Amino acid sequence: MATGSIPQFSGKIEHYMQRLESYFLIHKTDADLKKHVLIMGLSESQYETLTDLVSPEMPQDVSYDNLVLQLKRHYGTVTNKMVERAKFREVKRSPNESVTDFVARLRAQARSCEFGNVLHDNLLEQFRIGVQSKTIRERITAMAAEQQSKLQAVIDVALQVEVDEKMDSVKLNSAPETVSAVRNGRVNSGARPKHTESNSKSQAICYRCSRTGHLALVTVVQLRIKLARTVAREDILPSRSSVKAQQSTIQWQK
Repeated sequence: MATGSIPQFSGKIEHYMQRLESYFLIHKTDADLKKHVLIMGLSESQYETLTDLVSPEMPQDVSYDNLVLQLKRHYGTVTNKMVERAKFREVKRSPNESVTDFVARLRAQARSCEFGNVLHDNLLEQFRIGVQSKTIRERITAMAAEQQSKLQAVIDVALQVEVDEKMDSVKLNSAPETVSAVRNGRVNSGARPKHTESNSKSQAICYRCSRTGHLALVTVVQLRIKLARTVAREDILPSRSSVKAQQSTIQWQK
């Protein structure tokens, strides 16, 4: 049992005892050795404090359970469960906060409320109250009564609504833009091409009807097809400049 692997007491005493219990479980520590492992995890000042707490006895002569009790009394956080429960009832989902982050905050606040066997019911109730989404509440209400009483099932529905809303947002941002927007790299895929009046003072020429004063709306797919056709024609048919250059070369060689 290496000394360096023993958990060191830092932070909250409750967290330290939880890590220590995990260490005992992994290393299959005998009951009569637990207090010695606990002592080895204390700093010099912490050990001195523990010695004062159990005086006139020495920590090595006191039972493990008594050492834990003394440490919790001295270093433990004193909380008022009624105050903590009032704080729990105030936990609401913030704007733009994800469902998973909201659930994490809810569970964190519930830890100091001492709900015991009614933890699940309180989490479920406050989630439905604090989720701050009419759509989610309606979807939960539409669930079967048995499913509505299950916290994880309700959370899963809220997560699905969150995903659906994000997908709808992406679709709304995928509207068609003008040809000038295409050239500036700001085109989104969208609906059927239409005409739009040009705000520019210059007489812009519509590529679809060749008239001036407006531009045609195009989608990304249509633009790619047009560009592909243009490139294909250029690859197959030589440009006028290239033909003239070839003719000049032939005449010079003659």
